[in-house]
Amino acid sequence: MQRPQFTDWHAYDYLESEDDIRDYLQACKEYDDPRLMAAALKDAEEARKKNSFGA
Repeated sequence: MQRPQFTDWHAYDYLESEDDIRDYLQACKEYDDPRLMAAALKDAEEARKKNSFGA
């Protein structure tokens, strides 16, 4: 059986505005999971760096 191939997927590639980030963080907050929230905050930081709108 052939092993499936996966590509890298990062949420921050799809966070294109502060509104996107706000909605993403709000959705993650609803799960009440500190590890998920920590990862989401890192995604938000990377999105701001990548898109240069976090200055």
